Amino acid sequence: MILRKAVEKAKKRKDRIIDFLIRNDVYESPDGRQLYELSLYEINEMYQKIKKEREKNNES
Repeated sequence: MILRKAVEKAKKRKDRIIDFLIRNDVYESPDGRQLYELSLYEINEMYQKIKKEREKNNES
């Protein structure tokens, strides 16, 4: 039961990050894989990179 909730929570997080990436015109990884093919770790890394870029641009 606990494991199932953890898996569901991770899937929801992954879906939210994918939605964010798509809204920011990111449709695949730098190596050409589709977002849904990536692990949560990989899409989270892409998410963090975009967030940092946006914050940097806002500071300018």
